[in-house]
Amino acid sequence: QIDNANVATPPDGQSGRMQMFLWHQPHTAFPNEDPFIAAMGSDEADIVYHENTHGLSNRLVVDAQGNSTLGGGQAGAMGEAWSDWYAMDYLVDQGLQQDTSADGEVRIGNYVGWGNDLIRTQPLDCPVGSTSPSCPGNTPFGGPLSGGYTYGDYGQIIGQVEVHADGEIWGETLWDLRNAVGSNTAEDLITRAMELSP
Repeated sequence: QIDNANVATPPDGQSGRMQMFLWHQPHTAFPNEDPFIAAMGSDEADIVYHENTHGLSNRLVVDAQGNSTLGGGQAGAMGEAWSDWYAMDYLVDQGLQQDTSADGEVRIGNYVGWGNDLIRTQPLDCPVGSTSPSCPGNTPFGGPLSGGYTYGDYGQIIGQVEVHADGEIWGETLWDLRNAVGSNTAEDLITRAMELSP
């Protein structure tokens, strides 16, 4: 695979498996034929933390047999959002990712994407109503600048239901929560909520 990373998380007690891939198709021209730089997924901290967080959420949101219930649709989007959120929350807390009062700074895949929104359609810190050019909202379908996504954008971000794109809705909502209550409280609320998910 190219331009990807993933993790398999079987029930607790069994080893998971993380896979990091090359983020540029070999023998293609950069950036015209493949816009990602030639790097491994493990070269980008937020990709590694994102995949590790799948291990957390897939072990906390489970059925009675301990199997993850985060496959497909809205549940899968929530899993992607948690992974984006925890990765960037950690990097901001460590001072490794800038997050000032300006909207549109917290990009997923900033390194492999060469400073562009190639992995997600916009940064994680795009609140609803933002007028920042970095936070266009649902403009691919002809709308005005609308800032962050809302639940009304479900299935519309890239024109179809897709867990990574729709995860941006929940991820931006979680970033709003972080801004409202602080990182530590948000971490506690989000992690405990996973344990309570039916």
